[in-house]
Amino acid sequence: LTTVGYGDIVPESVEGKMFATVYVLVAGTVLLHNMSMISMIPLELRKRRIERAVLTQFGDQLDDAALRELATGPLVKRLQLSVNRPDGLDECTR
Repeated sequence: LTTVGYGDIVPESVEGKMFATVYVLVAGTVLLHNMSMISMIPLELRKRRIERAVLTQFGDQLDDAALRELATGPLVKRLQLSVNRPDGLDECTR
């Protein structure tokens, strides 16, 4: 990932070594966070594309009853995509 103190410049004091240790840990954490955020871009684009497809398919005509039918209808139950929760609501498992 990185090297500290390799070559001519080496932290010699205790404070310098502590600073270098903290710096490497913080820099590594920031680097990994940024890499994970960049890797999420394709997933977010796919999610938005699917949402747009669903919204354009149903438009403004999807009411509560139609949404409930889509979420808990016979096709969803046949494919075993939901389970009944104790509070009476269905929960999607996929």
